[in-house]
Amino acid sequence: MNSHDSHSHDTTPPIILGIDLGTTNSLVAIYDATGPRCLPDSLGRNLLPSVVRLSSITGELEAIGSEARTHAVEHPTSTVYSIKR
Repeated sequence: MNSHDSHSHDTTPPIILGIDLGTTNSLVAIYDATGPRCLPDSLGRNLLPSVVRLSSITGELEAIGSEARTHAVEHPTSTVYSIKR
C-alpha cells in the first residue's frame, strides 16, 4: 500500500478557515466537525480591529488588533490601519 492509499480512507472532515478582512474590523472563523465558530484573540474577543504594528527596525510583526491600535499614536510610522481606504 502506498502513502496515497493510506490517506484515501481518512474520514476526518476538513477544517475550513474563513477570514473577513474589513477596513475597520476583521475576524477569523473555522468550520470543523463541531460546526462553525469564530476564533477569539487572547482576550476572548471575536472582532479584531484591522490594525497591525511592525517593528520600525526589523519590519517584523509586533502587535495586531486592539494592542496595535492602542499604541498607534506612539508608533504612527510603523502602524498600518484603514488600508482599504
